Amino acid sequence: MKNFDQRWQTLTEQARQMPGQEAPQVPWGLATRVAARLRERPLETWEDIFIRLGMRAAWAAFALLVLSAGLVLSDWTQPSLELPQVGVSLGSDLLWP
Repeated sequence: MKNFDQRWQTLTEQARQMPGQEAPQVPWGLATRVAARLRERPLETWEDIFIRLGMRAAWAAFALLVLSAGLVLSDWTQPSLELPQVGVSLGSDLLWP
């Protein structure tokens, strides 16, 4: 298998041997229009960035909430054959007068 440099040299040599084609002409004033459009576009403020990231964080938190609620619900719906350990320990440890 050829290494990268050999393949690169082969491809560049093939590209040099191709018949020359001139690049299409750029329309007049294109650079000026692009620069003007960039100047007109307002910069994003920190507030916009935090709002966008905050919404992503809120959706991620919501997804985690739904996932954890589903896990808890699935645990509640499974029947348990054991006695609840909290009830057993509290019932046996309490001293009734």
